[in-house]
Amino acid sequence: MLSALLLVAQMQGSTTPKSIIIRQHAPAYLQTPKINPTGRTILTNGRFLTPEGKAYPLPHWPNGMAQSPDGKDMFISTAEGGRVFHDWTTSNSSVSGVTVEKRG
Repeated sequence: MLSALLLVAQMQGSTTPKSIIIRQHAPAYLQTPKINPTGRTILTNGRFLTPEGKAYPLPHWPNGMAQSPDGKDMFISTAEGGRVFHDWTTSNSSVSGVTVEKRG
């Protein structure tokens, strides 16, 4: 790419190649990283992350996932219990919590 740019500079009447500085950076390199659950998140490396659908907050320290056979319900497990996402592939989704009772 750089040699192609130098060639263009020479073809436009320049007798000696000029220094061309190409600076490439991430799209958000001047912006502060932030998490926006309803829209575009800025990662620490300056890249944007935009969900392609609905974003669901996960419980802390998820350690397993199970999906119903029809694919409409999903369970995310944690040490304290977990969350069940009902009909999560549509706009009519809902979330319910599951807790684990400690015994004796």
